[in-house]
Amino acid sequence: MKPSPADLLMYSDRRRKVLISLFDGPKTEKEIHDILKTEWYLLKHSAKELKDSGLIAKHESKLHLTNIGKLLMETSYPLLNLLDLFESNSEYWIGRYLDEIPLKLLMRLGEIEEYEILYPDMDSIFEPLKSFVENVSNLQCLQAILVAFNPESIKFLLNKINLETQVTLIITEGYLEKMKSVLSNELNSLMESDNIEIFVLDQSHLPSHLIITENKVKLIIYNNDKIYDYKELVSYNPKAINWATELFIYYKFLSQKLD
Repeated sequence: MKPSPADLLMYSDRRRKVLISLFDGPKTEKEIHDILKTEWYLLKHSAKELKDSGLIAKHESKLHLTNIGKLLMETSYPLLNLLDLFESNSEYWIGRYLDEIPLKLLMRLGEIEEYEILYPDMDSIFEPLKSFVENVSNLQCLQAILVAFNPESIKFLLNKINLETQVTLIITEGYLEKMKSVLSNELNSLMESDNIEIFVLDQSHLPSHLIITENKVKLIIYNNDKIYDYKELVSYNPKAINWATELFIYYKFLSQKLD
């Protein structure tokens, strides 16, 4: 008895990964091997099962999704990505407070691909902004949601950016009050800059700490106890950067511009 399409997708990590690798176009066996970093002989049986079930086919030297395979993948792709995301680091994701992420983006959480979880050393644990961008040369664009207040991060930002850098910051009301109290001069400098925009988010929200540049993203999500535990998710993947940018835009829409 042939397995159903649902069985093919849900009960084999290798079959699922082969289908995902073909979602954006035909691939040779070597290309699939390079993407999945798995020897082809380990994938060969899974590929045969997918071909026997009519989900993929081979033309010349490349495997591709059939029409049925495309239809199945288009409807199930977000779910498959989510499964891969959770399987890659289930302990991390189970422990994250995700209620603040809008449902539309939560359903696309699997777009956060090729990430790593970093545990910063004590010298940089309180300065995620500085540790993220200090080695970036010619920084053109910076978008950041700043959550944990650290005066050194703001001072570093003022020294790091130049006239060509477009900066958009989202801070909470509490963060703003601390800046007014401790960094009033620096706050004035930020507000007087032509290439820096600051938006303020009210205290009813508990956003993730987020930093986005042209080619990488850092995301720090509160744990389930709503504690900021500094476990840093970092990715250079374009899909992850796009997902994070949409999250940033969502919080920007909820914020008020500081004038």
